[in-house]
Amino acid sequence: MLEKLGVDNVVFSVFNYEIAYMSAKEFVEDIFVKELGVKSIIIGENHRFGNKQQGDYSFLKKMSEEYDFNVIKVPPVLYNGQVISSTLVRKSILEGKLRLTKELLGRFYSIKGVIGDGDRRASHLGFPTANFEDVETKLPLDGVYASYVELENKIYPAMTYIGYSPTYGGDKRKVETHIFNFNGKIYGETLRLFFVARIREGRVFSNEEELKKTLMIDKNITLNILADEDLLVTV
Repeated sequence: MLEKLGVDNVVFSVFNYEIAYMSAKEFVEDIFVKELGVKSIIIGENHRFGNKQQGDYSFLKKMSEEYDFNVIKVPPVLYNGQVISSTLVRKSILEGKLRLTKELLGRFYSIKGVIGDGDRRASHLGFPTANFEDVETKLPLDGVYASYVELENKIYPAMTYIGYSPTYGGDKRKVETHIFNFNGKIYGETLRLFFVARIREGRVFSNEEELKKTLMIDKNITLNILADEDLLVTV
């Protein structure tokens, strides 16, 4: 995302004890000036740094006069009068409010994982799934979601389930996605999945026929949602 915005380099610094106990003055002199040679520093208005959070906008302004760099303060972005923060975004994800998440992020929330070999129970129901493993980011609330995946620069509508398999007595939380109009083999590949909206919560079905009927209803709801978002390819 940063690359698409034209950012040439991103530096990640490991937050260790040396950094944690570094004073704000040392941080500016050693990291900003000596290591990075900054010309401008852009921060949020409530940003703090350095040991005991000594550094702030006023401190940086004073240091900028000595070391000749610019300091730009960015005001917070609001949504319905509330400051958009990582805490608010995480809350919307964990509560399954993915439409709200999109409003806060300005994009659909996504996860990435390796496609593993699942139990294949859904295949004989007409809904084969790609099973995600090693997902490192936050997962939304359990339930069924309208979603999509991007494969080889092409968008495929998908229906995703997060949770256990109560109908079959499963005891492992999983993420499995049925990709509409796709028959390719993607086992072992890394795939990114985008969440659009939560359709329903998970539930226990008395038999597979009832499950299949519900999956057909879920499919129609998903396709209608994705059509409204203009995210469909031919299905």
